Amino acid sequence: MTAASNAFGLYLFHVSTWLSGMRGLEDTRSALRDSLELQLRGLRPASPRSRKSRT
Repeated sequence: MTAASNAFGLYLFHVSTWLSGMRGLEDTRSALRDSLELQLRGLRPASPRSRKSRT
């Protein structure tokens, strides 16, 4: 649920900046795509080689 809330927050932020005229449509779509990709990358499990040992 938290991830969905974060994704919706990103969407709402970027749509608001577009509607306010701060960005054009293509810039908004690109920025939203970048934001969502970063969010999803952070949700992926760590690869075995990048996990730190807890011992």
